Parts: sequence; C-alpha cells; structure tokens
Amino acid sequence: MLHTAKKLSKVRVVRFILAGGTAALVEFLAFLILLKLIHGVFWPAIVSFGCGFITSYLLNSRVVFASANKRSRKREGFQASSFLLLGICNAFISSWMVVVFAHYIPESIAKLCAMAVIAVWNYIIMKNLIFRDHSNIR
Repeated sequence: MLHTAKKLSKVRVVRFILAGGTAALVEFLAFLILLKLIHGVFWPAIVSFGCGFITSYLLNSRVVFASANKRSRKREGFQASSFLLLGICNAFISSWMVVVFAHYIPESIAKLCAMAVIAVWNYIIMKNLIFRDHSNIR
C-alpha cells in the first residue's frame, strides 16, 4: 500500500508539472502579448495571471487532483473558494514581484521568476490543503 501511495504521489507530481506548465505557458504568452498592448508591467501581470489562474484551476481540479474531486458539493465549494483566495493572493504577490524584479532584470525574466516561486508554494498548498484527498481519513 505504501508503494502504491508513492507511485500515486509521483504521478500527481508529473501531472502537476504538466498542468502547471500549460497554465504557465498560457500566462506567459498572455503577458508578452499584453506588454505590447498596455504600458507598464503591473496590469499585464495581473490580467495574464488571471488567464493562467483559470487554466490552472481547470487542470488541477479535473486532472491533477482528480482523486480528491470525488466529493460533495460542500467540499467542491471549499476547493473553489480556497483556490480563488490562493489565486488572489498569488496575483498580488506575483505582480509585486514582477514590478520589483523588473527594476533589475528584463520584464520577461522577472515574470518567469515570479511564476516559479508561485508554482512551488502552490503545489504544497494545493496538495496539503485545497485538494487534500480525504478518502484515506477515517
């Protein structure tokens, strides 16, 4: 049983990386496009984050943490609202990081750095709180 749990954990990490990579690509491409259309980096960072956020929620809730998604409406509401709260916090922290980093490095690299930091803590929070699998809890 421990071997199965480790295997599931590795599969989940791979799925998270693929889903996160897809969401990051959506976010980064939107950021680059918006940089051409909007002056400054703050609003392109916020709007592009929203694009990545929606992509991330759909992939994480339906693919990465699918075993935790066999849940009640109450649990689904908790997950959606928790993910939204995390996303709001991430949007401001990420945008702030981009603005600060962009003083020292190119804007696109600043965005990638912020996205990497957000990705690490997102996995920890999603795995242990938002999409925690309660089926093993008695």
